[in-house]
Amino acid sequence: MLAVQVARRPAFKVLSGQDLRRLTELAGEKAALGCDDANNCLAEIAGALGARFVLTSRLSTLGDLIILNLSVFDADAATAIARDQLSANTVGEFAKLIPERIGGVLDPVVALVKKERAAAEAARKAAEEAKRK
Repeated sequence: MLAVQVARRPAFKVLSGQDLRRLTELAGEKAALGCDDANNCLAEIAGALGARFVLTSRLSTLGDLIILNLSVFDADAATAIARDQLSANTVGEFAKLIPERIGGVLDPVVALVKKERAAAEAARKAAEEAKRK
């Protein structure tokens, strides 16, 4: 359900099951090597998959409450740039929350990429202008 909602946004590419298996294998190798800094490990894993941003999730329950923690990790900055937590008492309520709240973690990614592209374009134009002088 989560992958479907992310895939509906054209700015994002969802990894296949095979890619996720590779990610799991690499994570296991990192753990076996004693990787103790989760952010650095996640950055290396993202890099191995050719992904700058990684959406991670953790599903849990607390009594009858269903809880989903979401986090978007920026491999370039080696830090989480967005987080959200969804919780509901029923699977039906929970299923309704995902489409409503997925933007809370994906919109900051889109905004960051747009800002970086605008800055790169401004730098390119400034460099062209400097060449003309």
